[in-house]
Amino acid sequence: MIEIKVRLLGSLSEFSEGKTLHLRFDTEPRMEDIVRFLVTNLGPAFERTFLDPVVRNPLPRALILVRGFEISVLQGMETLLKDGDDIVILPVSHGG
Repeated sequence: MIEIKVRLLGSLSEFSEGKTLHLRFDTEPRMEDIVRFLVTNLGPAFERTFLDPVVRNPLPRALILVRGFEISVLQGMETLLKDGDDIVILPVSHGG
């Protein structure tokens, strides 16, 4: 059993009640599997907040860290996760 810890910070923390989520998988998931799980299980309000509506990807709206590294310096959404990995997701604010 593979356990991945996910911490949602900032405005996203309301969807996890400020708690660390402990996700369990039978095989090593990729980051895209984590995103799919979160969108499916945290509901439509989370999806609207987390995913960019045009590209259907969280990266324009969130900074995602795996093992302390931003996923773009790893394999992006294809990043393979291992048992015990910590993921931190922080929303990005854009303004003008």
